[in-house]
Amino acid sequence: MTTATLTTESVRHTRRPPGSVQARFRQRFLGRIDARRTKAGSCFRGAVRDEHWARHLRGTETLGVHPVTDDNLTRWSALEVSARCDRHPGAMPTDRAAELLWAVDEDLRERGTTTLTEVSRLRGFHEWAFFSQPVEAWRARRMWAQVWARCADGEKLPEVFPKQDRLAAGMVGNYLLLPFCGPCRDGRRAVTDGGRRLTVEEFLEAADAAEITPEALTAALEDPREPKQHTTSGNGTQPRDALPCLVRFFETGPRADKRNLLCSRATCHMHRLRATYEETPERARPLNKALAHLLPQYELIALVRSAFERRGGEGYTATGCEDEV
Repeated sequence: MTTATLTTESVRHTRRPPGSVQARFRQRFLGRIDARRTKAGSCFRGAVRDEHWARHLRGTETLGVHPVTDDNLTRWSALEVSARCDRHPGAMPTDRAAELLWAVDEDLRERGTTTLTEVSRLRGFHEWAFFSQPVEAWRARRMWAQVWARCADGEKLPEVFPKQDRLAAGMVGNYLLLPFCGPCRDGRRAVTDGGRRLTVEEFLEAADAAEITPEALTAALEDPREPKQHTTSGNGTQPRDALPCLVRFFETGPRADKRNLLCSRATCHMHRLRATYEETPERARPLNKALAHLLPQYELIALVRSAFERRGGEGYTATGCEDEV
């Protein structure tokens, strides 16, 4: 399923850029070059080398790419729609997920934008968008949020990659495992066209034909303005959108032995409110400064990572407002 059906004949006649399959695949999914992930979720800091791309295409090691660069740009984005399975028993049925993706495809096609569909390893879907040149991460994310709101009849917005509008210093952001990790014999981790599984070569030519220009991306956005940065109150410490319990913490101060717990609960609250991974440390920092002893930046980042990534990647959302802190 693609936004505009790409027949075998049309793919065959798409102009092919020079380079090997591996080089073209790398260029298509290029993200950060200083970090990568594996299927197990392990993060490796260091250069992403040709051998990592080769292992992925051979099927010996799945490659996960972090899409957002230090200048907050991305070359691709994706919408991850989970389908009901043993790991995601509460997700929507596969037929419903496919129906919503079809509506998303049609909506974007009417706006001159083409996306490609991958059947993920858990029988859900990844809808991929590839840009003709790097674009701001927030613009890529907003495209999915707006089209989903138009088409999904109130269904909760699925995961959008990149997950961050911007990266704080030292962060690499979230990642996504790439398709075509070796032969796709079971039909998973492959991009399809009208139900037919594409080869890597066909996918690359389809992706070349489906590149989204900056003008097309702007046309797909209902509101192309950049979202406002988080602001603080007049004293520069208390966030304007703080919960009543956080306001009380600022006014009366927390118990001395509850510093870590308080910051942890604050990050969980921000996760529950769908704050981005990137902005949460910045929003938690004023609270941290109000405490008697400041948490080092690396400890604050660790709390944020726990709130967003623990519990098998689901993160924590319980804020413990009933606890005495």
